[in-house]
Amino acid sequence: MANEKLITVFERIIKTEKGKTILSLKEIKTDGSESGTEKAVTTLQNEGVVYFEVVDPTKGFKLLYTKTLSGENYEIKAVEIKKN
Repeated sequence: MANEKLITVFERIIKTEKGKTILSLKEIKTDGSESGTEKAVTTLQNEGVVYFEVVDPTKGFKLLYTKTLSGENYEIKAVEIKKN
C-alpha cells in the first residue's frame, strides 16, 4: 500500500527570477484520501488561490481549478491522463 499513487493537489506559484516570471506547481501536503483532498480544495478556494490542480492517477484524470474573471467562482475542467 505504500507504493500506491494517491490523489495529489498542486498549487500554481508565480516566481520572478532574473527579471523573468516563472510559473511552477507546488505540491500541497494531504493524506491522499478523498476527504483530505476535499479539505485541501476548500482551503485553497477560501484562500483565493487563482489556479490549482487535483491529480488522481489511479482513476486517470486531472481536475483543473481556475478562478473566473468575476473573482468569486471557479471554472473546473476535467482532463483525462493518458497512460503510455
